[in-house]
Amino acid sequence: MKRFLIPLLLSFSFTVFAQPRIDIGLTVGGIVPTSLTAIDANPYAYASFYGNTQKVPVNFSKAFGLNGTVKGLIDFRNLQLGIGLEGGSIKSTVGRQVGLKVDIEENFMFSMYVIPGVVVEKQNIAAPYLTPHLMLHVKFNFSDHVYLYTGPIGGRMFSKNDLSWNGKSSGWVAGGNLGLVIRLSDRISLDIAEGWRMAWVRGDEITFDNRRQWYNPEILGPKTHTTQDNTHVAYAINSYNLSYANSSIGIRLTL
Repeated sequence: MKRFLIPLLLSFSFTVFAQPRIDIGLTVGGIVPTSLTAIDANPYAYASFYGNTQKVPVNFSKAFGLNGTVKGLIDFRNLQLGIGLEGGSIKSTVGRQVGLKVDIEENFMFSMYVIPGVVVEKQNIAAPYLTPHLMLHVKFNFSDHVYLYTGPIGGRMFSKNDLSWNGKSSGWVAGGNLGLVIRLSDRISLDIAEGWRMAWVRGDEITFDNRRQWYNPEILGPKTHTTQDNTHVAYAINSYNLSYANSSIGIRLTL
């Protein structure tokens, strides 16, 4: 048995790992968010007061973004190991639950006395954002010039946004890539890629002091000393799950 197993393992290792190349790539494309779920977004809600975790889908529309990815890969015949830096911007029209400042200050711990409203505004979901990540791809070679790749990625997202109380967030990201590479020459290749990402962002616990607050003149009119108590206080989304799909095209250079 060993007489057959050892040559088989050596043959497999040679096929997978022999003659690696180093590829440097750059792709650009578009992003479509597929879901946004707030985690404990409403500190005034009855459930949060008693310590129960809330998961509330956030309504959004006209969501779109742009991104770019720089990546470096060790390219074996049937496998790729790489590191990448994805960055871009995701914006949307989001329905935010808000309360009036004067009501929330008087009834912070008693949600039954606070009547929230919904304000629809253009919001930065992650604009800008950066996601350093690692990737592992399995290759399916159709010829010496064309191959398909697919595999998981994992990393961490850092972003500025209009969701959290301080406008900054970070969280772990996982997802996958699916792409097609067409070699145009020995050193230059065309890279067409699709991807899906899921980010688990966990921020500060929401308190009265760190809720998101702003004054919206489009709704309340010009701000004066008599209307400042009507300042909208948003139900901050410090922790949330965000998923999105992205399509991109770019160039790879083989060193």
